[in-house]
Amino acid sequence: MDEIFRRFIEKTKVRRAALVASLGGQCVMCGAVEKLDIHHLGVRLWKAAELARWQRVRWYEQEARDGEVVLLCRPCHIDVGRGVLRVEERIEVRV
Repeated sequence: MDEIFRRFIEKTKVRRAALVASLGGQCVMCGAVEKLDIHHLGVRLWKAAELARWQRVRWYEQEARDGEVVLLCRPCHIDVGRGVLRVEERIEVRV
């Protein structure tokens, strides 16, 4: 892997880690701090499969500023996706 590409990947990882920290660093449902996913509270306007990771991080950053995303651990995210849990019932409205 060439050096420029490696640095670019590392910078993207650092930006995502900063984003996770800015969102509280833990699952809003159970408080877990590992295997965290970014969950959209409304309809996502873009398709993750069509974007590179760095592009997704840029979208997430904007959505975080707009209060449109929260952190969920992988198990809670799966349960929310299956309709077992509802995020909106467990989070406080942020200003």
